[in-house]
Amino acid sequence: AAAMLVVCASMIFAISAVISFLNIVLSLFLYSSGLCILNPGVAFGVNTGLEVLISTVLIIFLVILGIKRKRKDRYLLFSFSILGLSNLIVRVIYDGVCDYISLFGLFFNLADVFIVLVCIYIFYLLIKNR
Repeated sequence: AAAMLVVCASMIFAISAVISFLNIVLSLFLYSSGLCILNPGVAFGVNTGLEVLISTVLIIFLVILGIKRKRKDRYLLFSFSILGLSNLIVRVIYDGVCDYISLFGLFFNLADVFIVLVCIYIFYLLIKNR
């Protein structure tokens, strides 16, 4: 079971890196084409004016926590970090995150989708290992 977690967690990190790259490329292309909604806030459009600072501190915290964590699930923390970094890069370039997927009136991007999927996987692990 532990070996499976290592494979899954490291694979999720690798996929997160690819998703992050795709999110940046799609954001750059779709923003320049006028095909995305620029979200200056964080989750659900909440705007604090400190989004870059909050995101940067959170990413650094997750990376440090992942480095200090000896268990293989640290790759899941690194996944959050790299996915958040892709949104941070776009935020710095455009002063907001490019949301290009719409579902039920909600707008989000590929990194957001994968962040939710990683959360679901972690929730599954917590329930399974209870």
